[in-house]
Amino acid sequence: MATLQTFHKILDIHERDKKAAQKQYQQSVETFEQIATKLYETLKKKENAEAFLEQKLRIGSLPAQYIAHYRDFLNRLDLEVKTLQPKVQQARSDMTWQHSLLSEAHIEVKKYENLIDRKVKRWEEQQRLEENKEMDALSIRQFSAQGNR
Repeated sequence: MATLQTFHKILDIHERDKKAAQKQYQQSVETFEQIATKLYETLKKKENAEAFLEQKLRIGSLPAQYIAHYRDFLNRLDLEVKTLQPKVQQARSDMTWQHSLLSEAHIEVKKYENLIDRKVKRWEEQQRLEENKEMDALSIRQFSAQGNR
């Protein structure tokens, strides 16, 4: 049974590793969500500004300096989108990597849980066989004792 205790200690270590991997994965998900949300909001802001500019140009109620101002604003938003897109890709890659590490940690925990379960079942089976042998020996002694009478 000493080896079973050893396996339990190893399992505890792997469970701690799994919890750390879960935290890292959750943190990477949150980072991805923050960056992706910022990109979404920037794209939405750009879309709204373009729609507003198009509407005002169609009506013809926008002075030339406002058109230039809106073009500058749209250019800044476009630049921000271009800088956020690689950050979103990087955050997505990091999140995927952290997920794979979490999966590996989960697999390791399952391996040791299964190993411990098999060892316990084997030990229980050995105990049952020993008990059966003892019961057989006891039955033989009782039968022999009755036969001597």
